[in-house]
Amino acid sequence: MGVKRPELFIDGIVEAWKKNKNIKAKMVIASGPLENKIKELITEKEKKYGQLIDLYLNLKKEQVGEMYRNADAFVFTSTH
Repeated sequence: MGVKRPELFIDGIVEAWKKNKNIKAKMVIASGPLENKIKELITEKEKKYGQLIDLYLNLKKEQVGEMYRNADAFVFTSTH
């Protein structure tokens, strides 16, 4: 299993906010060991930048598909 680093996504959103405060961020995660860490990171960044990251937990496949269809851009982070 690879290393999971959700902070890469969150840091990417922060960088985008620095350039355009109108960016709306949504993050989909499954419940698990990283869930609390992700929530803490999001809360910290939201407070700092006054912007929101909509967090979705355990979406069904149909819900994820709908979110993808309505998105303008996707951010896929990598540790490579």
